[in-house]
Amino acid sequence: MIDELGFLLRNPFARALEVTSVARVELQASPAEVWKILEGPDSWLSLQLTDSYGLPWPLKLASLQGRLEVSSELQGDVEAFGQVIRRFRWKVQKAEFADSTGNLELLGSVVDSEGSFIHSIHIHGVGTGSHVESMVRYTPSSFQSLLNAFGGRSSQHEGHLAVLRRLGGLVDGDVVFDPTAFYNRIGKLIDLVSPFEDVARDAMARLSGLKGTGSQVKVLEIGCGSGRWARSLLSAEGEEMISNVSQYLGIDSSSTMADESAKCLSKVPNARVVRGDARKEGLLQEACESFLFGAPDRIVAAYVLDILDDKDFERVMSTCAVLLRSSGGVFAAASIFPGSSLMDLWESIWQNAPVVVGGCRPKDVSAKLESLGWKVIATEVTDVLGYRSQVVVAKPPP
Repeated sequence: MIDELGFLLRNPFARALEVTSVARVELQASPAEVWKILEGPDSWLSLQLTDSYGLPWPLKLASLQGRLEVSSELQGDVEAFGQVIRRFRWKVQKAEFADSTGNLELLGSVVDSEGSFIHSIHIHGVGTGSHVESMVRYTPSSFQSLLNAFGGRSSQHEGHLAVLRRLGGLVDGDVVFDPTAFYNRIGKLIDLVSPFEDVARDAMARLSGLKGTGSQVKVLEIGCGSGRWARSLLSAEGEEMISNVSQYLGIDSSSTMADESAKCLSKVPNARVVRGDARKEGLLQEACESFLFGAPDRIVAAYVLDILDDKDFERVMSTCAVLLRSSGGVFAAASIFPGSSLMDLWESIWQNAPVVVGGCRPKDVSAKLESLGWKVIATEVTDVLGYRSQVVVAKPPP
């Protein structure tokens, strides 16, 4: 970065560096299904493609006209708080799909501004799913180049990754919400809701056998958040001293939350935190082998399963089943639960604006697990001023 700044500062009004951002994602859908989503202009509004080009939130792509046909043109308005801020124009240079492979290339520009950018997307089949690679290449203004040199590119790249995560949501046909981007933004503010959730978290630890002395167990927490709960669990003292947790591994897809959790647990022996998406095939197994040196005896997930859509829920639980069958352990979860006026209102907000409630939706996790063949061995419902939570402990299908 020092060399880059030196180059730019020698003549900041005339120098700029070309920026290339590449993001990749594996999707369960076929290439044809992914291509169908990309062909529809309405889908691009949901993707909020402006995130790819370094435009900060809350800028949103609010309208888009045109078709994805070679030599045709797309035009769209970017708004902030209901006001048009910029107008974009995209020239379609390539739009082809054949034999489970798709290629899309757009030459974009801001109306009445100099400069342009190239956005290319390549799709190809991998097994029964798809590999999607998206590349954005542009030369920013001199001022933007300086911002990039001071770290702005990392936020742009996160926005670029968010586009592909939203694409996965569209392909699944679920409400489009990107939990990783959301929790990257709010960070430790998530702990503001802890007074409503701590009773359920405590019940989850108790019902799954993490409270009190006993045999030594290895614990994997999916969605470890800020690490506050794990630290209280691992550092507890007194009659109910938590001495049976020999090793702890926390995993979170949000870089902000993973960093916060790692700091929070930095002085706790035998505690590790990694950044990773539990929905990605093979990631949990690899993380457990690397940091727990085998399958966990307990897998816990507090206020995570209520964020996942049905396909991701089944995908994550399938992986958990494999791990727990190997160790003979159990799964424990706490999630928001329907049954109060507050939860009814919560569901309505989720349907219309999931970002307002962090993507969480009241859900009967116990019933969902049983439908997948899990044996529920304990449940408990807590209620704090209408904020209802369900705690579930279950064994994997044989």
